[in-house]
Amino acid sequence: TLRRMVGRNTATAKAGRRDAVPIWQRLLITLAVMLLTSYLVGLFWQWIFSSDIPSYLSGAVGGLSAVPTWEFLQRIRPKG
Repeated sequence: TLRRMVGRNTATAKAGRRDAVPIWQRLLITLAVMLLTSYLVGLFWQWIFSSDIPSYLSGAVGGLSAVPTWEFLQRIRPKG
């Protein structure tokens, strides 16, 4: 019975990977979200403080936006 349960989970995981967004699309979308988020936060920082945002802070904001984006794209299924 344990072997059947493991087999089902493996089959479900493989089927889920096939239906998920392809890796190259996830990479492009994640990169676009990172760049857009960093740019928008930079504009907001400029508007509030009238100076450029530190590069490490801009990179951190972009990196933090990438994590939920990547996880979201792993869970959604393309239509079609």
